[in-house]
Amino acid sequence: MIDRRGWASIGRAGRSTFAALGVLLVVVAATPVLAGAFQVTDEPVEFEHAIDAHEVLDTGTPVWSVLDGGDRLWIGGQFEFVGEVRQRNIAALDATTGALDTSWDPDVTGRVEALALSPNGEWLYIGGRFATVDGHPIQRLARISTVTGEVDTSFAPQPDAVVRSIATDGTSLWIAGSFTTMAGSPQAHLAKVDAATGVLDPAWRPVVDAKAFDLELHAGTLYAAGSFRDIDGVTVGRVARLDPTTAAVDTTWLPDALHKVYDLALHPDGSAIYLAGAGPLSREGNSLRAFDTTTGALLWRRVNAGDWQAVVATEDLVYGGSHGNYVFADNNGPFMESPDNPNAIERHKLAAFDPSTGALADWSPHANSLVGVWALDVGPSGLLVGGDFTRINFKPQPHVALFPVDDDPPPPPPPPPPPPEPEAQTCSAIVSPEGVVTLGWTAIAGEDRYIVRHNDSWLATLGDVLQFEHAPDPGTHQYVVRSEQGLTQITTACTPAITIEPPPPVGQQCVRSVAPGGVTTLTWTAIDGEDRYVVRRNGSWIATTSALSFPAGAAAADDTFLIRSSKAGVTTNTECG
Repeated sequence: MIDRRGWASIGRAGRSTFAALGVLLVVVAATPVLAGAFQVTDEPVEFEHAIDAHEVLDTGTPVWSVLDGGDRLWIGGQFEFVGEVRQRNIAALDATTGALDTSWDPDVTGRVEALALSPNGEWLYIGGRFATVDGHPIQRLARISTVTGEVDTSFAPQPDAVVRSIATDGTSLWIAGSFTTMAGSPQAHLAKVDAATGVLDPAWRPVVDAKAFDLELHAGTLYAAGSFRDIDGVTVGRVARLDPTTAAVDTTWLPDALHKVYDLALHPDGSAIYLAGAGPLSREGNSLRAFDTTTGALLWRRVNAGDWQAVVATEDLVYGGSHGNYVFADNNGPFMESPDNPNAIERHKLAAFDPSTGALADWSPHANSLVGVWALDVGPSGLLVGGDFTRINFKPQPHVALFPVDDDPPPPPPPPPPPPEPEAQTCSAIVSPEGVVTLGWTAIAGEDRYIVRHNDSWLATLGDVLQFEHAPDPGTHQYVVRSEQGLTQITTACTPAITIEPPPPVGQQCVRSVAPGGVTTLTWTAIDGEDRYVVRRNGSWIATTSALSFPAGAAAADDTFLIRSSKAGVTTNTECG
């Protein structure tokens, strides 16, 4: 049995991709999970209404927020089309067929990062970076009729920067984001407004020192998370529990997430909170953390090869979305991203864990792409997922997927045949006389992203191209090209290794100059460590000096001068020109 998550959004800061929202909603699968957890099917099953993808320029992850509204699935992000229909940045899809509701089109100009549904189902609240809704200059926070798609023009708090998350009880809205003003008044990062009028609540004015990314209302208590470390003078660990009426911080509950938190989720019984975060692996970053909501004690932590970007919780499992391809068994490493690392367990952008222990579940759908999963929600339809992925389980699945509850799973099908062996890939390295290295490699079938690494460090992530140029410093250089085929990561060394020689050292130089009156002066460059120079004229000694110049007096035009030095038994003769 899945309980609905609190009506909070999933929406995050952008990472550049080029995509359009081509939604092909399916029923997606996994093998049986931990005992007592619900099961989903193994292979994608298309809805009757399949929607094709479009090539539309996009400056962010196509889907930033998802919400299961029961009979309809709400999708928010940055896109221009759904299938063949122009539908900008927000859409309503039939939860059974996946069909786009073409009669519902608020026409939002700009990214939608947060969605929240009123308890009576009449209003959809949206937040993000948008400038207009249905032609009206309502910015970043709006409420829209779920029946007609018309925007309520009387509700216009007009925050001055992005809204990332919304929670509502039907009477009030709590808002998280990067804003510094709300409803015309100074109010940074966390705010509360009237759900009908948008008027700022004057009694709820916390002073927050940095951005808030998510919040959730649970059993009369508000939880918020983000980058902040201080609320009203109370030091907090990027997560806090606030009174929804007074905004007072609960100083008896102060866990520390250590790094920025993108998303939070509460266990349905309220006993634990789960935080999806970023941060360097060397300092306990890229962690999905579980804290006890009574004591604040850390219950468990799971480390990913990439940021955890989204999280939801059911009674049976905690689901995490990320841009990583591995979950590490030991939080202390090693953290090498490779099937050869016994500490690395493949989980491509999606993973599930036991809520109490953090034990990794068998559920393991494969989502492609670099940025991965940014949005999760659970509701009557199942688990709803959004992001920049284009394939789930190696089949077309652009940006949105639905994993339905299977209350009566059929007997397991026969195991699929083993995946084909990865294609052999080759890569060559050629250096030009100017020291520019050109790499060229063969394509991997179906691959549209290649990572170039140089001397064990990331150098570039490329699209569907098979060549790259690099101008390295002098030294020895080894290049590899990394890609994926199915569940296998392919790393191909570019041969041969390249050695760039340093330029030859510049030898000693001596300049002969003649002043008015015919007086000749010799000036020369130093030899490192030398403090004795011999000056010779026409083959004969004329002086020994430690200086770097010598007045040679009057000289004929055909006189020759030479500077001689001996360093460590090596004699250097430099003619003065």
